[in-house]
Amino acid sequence: MIALKKYENLLITKPIITKCVTSFITFGLGDLICQKLEMVYSNKEQKLNWKRFMKQASFGFLYTPIFHFNFCHLLPYLFPPTTKYSVLKSVAFDQTLNALLFTTCFFLYIETVSGKNIGQAFNDSKPKIFPVLIDNWKVWPLIMAVTFRYVPIQFRVLVTNFCGMIWMTYLSYVQNVRNKK
Repeated sequence: MIALKKYENLLITKPIITKCVTSFITFGLGDLICQKLEMVYSNKEQKLNWKRFMKQASFGFLYTPIFHFNFCHLLPYLFPPTTKYSVLKSVAFDQTLNALLFTTCFFLYIETVSGKNIGQAFNDSKPKIFPVLIDNWKVWPLIMAVTFRYVPIQFRVLVTNFCGMIWMTYLSYVQNVRNKK
């Protein structure tokens, strides 16, 4: 409980940087989980790729202000929690525009920080985006509905980060393993 109180205090005094650091950790852990699973299933002796970890973790850090703006400002403004169907409208908005933006930005960022120019990054990202969105829609609408209904606004990034660790493991797999086979 003490850690939660400290976190809550940081959300009040330094909300964006607190959420950015949390995202850095959870996005990075998603990649580490993926790397560990790769090691287990490949039966090869290999070391953790810390550069790969930093790419994914840094994306979480850099993208989080968009999460913060969406969850704390835009969605409550567009769909006030006291209005009819606000949760349903928030989920629909999140799972269309936000999911597409996040997925596209993720793959473009990882490709460009890997040394590709924007044109090549876009070409390499394009075939991944729609299949990932389809998978996203199998998982995230329920998580977001519960989040929008029950989680206080200031904790929504934290909750989605922790739920998203497994999702980030999957995105790391799509980026680093599935499309390399």
